[in-house]
Amino acid sequence: MKFKDWLLENRLMIWDHTSTQFTETEGGKSYFKGKNGEKFIIQIESSKGPAGWSYSVQVHTEDGKLVGSVRFTKNGEIFKGPKHTYSTDYVHVDKNYRGQGIARAMYDYFTEQVGPIYRHEYQTPEGRQFWGKNKSSLARFPEPEQIRRGREGYPYSVEDV
Repeated sequence: MKFKDWLLENRLMIWDHTSTQFTETEGGKSYFKGKNGEKFIIQIESSKGPAGWSYSVQVHTEDGKLVGSVRFTKNGEIFKGPKHTYSTDYVHVDKNYRGQGIARAMYDYFTEQVGPIYRHEYQTPEGRQFWGKNKSSLARFPEPEQIRRGREGYPYSVEDV
């Protein structure tokens, strides 16, 4: 079966960057502005455990309060999915900060820094709603010269399933 046919049959959805603007400070911290104009600091950490690579994206207020976090796992190590894509197994945004674009920013930041996010077939109702109201698309088919390399140096393309 050709990869494109497999994608269409399985409705493989990949997160589309929603144009969150990130700015890096002189101290190396990245931040973005929420919908209300509040500045949030965003960071990413990676770790390799017995089950493979995982990444944690966290968002803090300027005074250091944790208001959002998400954990991504590389597909093919725990979750099913195309190689060199990632799925999330945990997302949380503080209830007092919901609706500010924090979850969307965490997904966008991860996409920029690490690689593509695959919509896992097992989602909570909230996860389905989040993906439904934000941008996602059937996986794109890049030309070979357009294939980017993720942070770990792995190419991701249609041949990598």
